[in-house]
Amino acid sequence: MSTSPLAETEPPTRRERLRARLGDARRRLGRVRAASVGSGAVALVVALVVGRLVLGLGAAVQALLTGAAFAAAVYALASDRPPVQALGAALLLPAGLLELATLGLPAAAAAGSAASGLAVLATVLAVGAVGFVAALSGSDVPDDGQLSRANSRAASALTGPAVLLGVLLVPNLGLASQVTGLVGEFARTAFGHLLASPPDLAPFVFPVLLAATAILLRRALRAVPLDVLVASERREAVVTRLATVERAAGVTIGTSLVLLVGFLAATAAGGSFDLDGLRAGLPEGLAGPTVTLVTATALRALLLLVAAVSLLVATAIRLFGFARRASPQSVAQRLAPALGGMLAAGVIAALLTTSGVAGSLQERLAAVVGPGLFGLVSGFSPFALGVAVAGLALVVAGAALRTLGFVVLLLGTRRAVGPALAGLATFLLAAVALLVGAGGLAFGAAALAIVAWDLGEYGRGLGEELVADAPTTRAEVTHAVGSLGVGLVAVAAALAVGALLAGAAALPSSVGLLALVLATGASVLLLTAL
Repeated sequence: MSTSPLAETEPPTRRERLRARLGDARRRLGRVRAASVGSGAVALVVALVVGRLVLGLGAAVQALLTGAAFAAAVYALASDRPPVQALGAALLLPAGLLELATLGLPAAAAAGSAASGLAVLATVLAVGAVGFVAALSGSDVPDDGQLSRANSRAASALTGPAVLLGVLLVPNLGLASQVTGLVGEFARTAFGHLLASPPDLAPFVFPVLLAATAILLRRALRAVPLDVLVASERREAVVTRLATVERAAGVTIGTSLVLLVGFLAATAAGGSFDLDGLRAGLPEGLAGPTVTLVTATALRALLLLVAAVSLLVATAIRLFGFARRASPQSVAQRLAPALGGMLAAGVIAALLTTSGVAGSLQERLAAVVGPGLFGLVSGFSPFALGVAVAGLALVVAGAALRTLGFVVLLLGTRRAVGPALAGLATFLLAAVALLVGAGGLAFGAAALAIVAWDLGEYGRGLGEELVADAPTTRAEVTHAVGSLGVGLVAVAAALAVGALLAGAAALPSSVGLLALVLATGASVLLLTAL
């Protein structure tokens, strides 16, 4: 008989496992600092006040709930447990539906005027970002790597509704042929626009294509298994060269963003958002070469080729690595988001069908589409149309997460999803408040943006450096008072300098004050980060 203590060890009971998980949750909550919660609360207050002014209280709460739904989905998708990942994929669906409903607000406002539409859009995005950050206050999820994994799993979740829709369409060969033809036509049109955009899209497609190519190239470089492909004596030199290319790709991403913003400003100055506006808005010596650059078909074809090769290389390397290290756990992790998306799409489609919403939507679509699409819309069953709506919601949710990842990339810090994003969103709300004429509210929100950012950073630092039960309340309150003082000083400086400029120069006071508030706030954020 064995006398080893390991031979007598029994697996933990269900009650013991539950007790262990509750203890782990208690320890996680113990690491949440009051400063982190205060940062989220400050941003929430500003979001509600400015959102109520611009959107109305109901729409502001809806935007906050959208951000909170995305936070819950990202938190679950970042997990290593397949059931939790499936839950995260399912949570993306209501988040996407809420986002679709919320984005209807700026579209309706834009019908009145473009300026109103932009103000409402900025407010919706900022309030949603505050809801996202506030829901994750005090949590270390997601960092940059976890957000990237959540993005990848969100893309996998879209496979579920696509497979379900394919299963529903295959028995109807005529309808399946129509859908395939429509998808092919869309792909041809998109490819044609990438190679030779219409005049009204050319100034903006080129920088987007440039940024997408650089991002895909950098991802491909990071996926290369140098330890397998390169001999040890040459590995250091190869790593150095690849790092140089990767840095160049990062610079290209930043350059493409500068080009996009510059082209927007130039076309606005030129009076029309197209190539003619770009020519008119740029200096005479710069207009010709710039228009030639953004319309060069050969350059665009080269960028598309590099993007396609980078995507294929990264995909092949990842598939090969997955096949080599495949295990039941890794297979479950790969399939969980797709299964979660499929189940959630089925539930949403069933709800839309039984409530009659899918049938009503089908009738409305059949009434507004042209004769060529009438047969396609009429051929869908209400349930299949509900699955298509769920797939659209997942596409919108995935696009929102990709946009968030791009913002994190631009902010360039591991903590960008938390305090930095809270400060940026709150400051954007301050700018919107100033644009709609609420000057006092704008300057107060600018001061609170600094408080939200600084408090969040301080709370996270305490959580990383100290044990969970360390008393820090007095230090956190003192730091909060100091942050508010810095914010008030910055706002007072902006008001004073703005008043001087408004009296000494022929500048519109609102534009001058807006520029000063933005510059002062950005300077304070930068100085406190150093």
